[in-house]
Amino acid sequence: MPVIEFTKGPLQPKRFELDENGVTFGRAYETDIQIASDTRVSSQHAMIKFEKGQWWLYDLGSSNGTAVNGQRVEAAVLQPGDVVALGDSRFTYQSDGHPPRPPGAKRSRRPSRPRGGIFRSRGTMPISSAH
Repeated sequence: MPVIEFTKGPLQPKRFELDENGVTFGRAYETDIQIASDTRVSSQHAMIKFEKGQWWLYDLGSSNGTAVNGQRVEAAVLQPGDVVALGDSRFTYQSDGHPPRPPGAKRSRRPSRPRGGIFRSRGTMPISSAH
């Protein structure tokens, strides 16, 4: 699954794996990725979702707008390396090159834990940990 990595703002340097059902951003508690301390982010600011074989970014009528690579957008197809601006926050979209799993499909099994060591994640935070 693709990942976004915050490079500026209160969530820097966190990484989040995108969910095939869509991910919402905003100051509101109900959003998937809450950016509460960025006052230029709207309550329901933007959404990323997988549609028509591509990952799309949508502005949800935010007050200060959403930009991709410095260009204000209402909707845009994301490409690897794109920098998205929401208020004073910035994140980079990173694709793994794989489409999302079909609804109801099980995740592939994690690699087994290394013997004699501690299993460490790559630092990617699942969406559910954002609250």
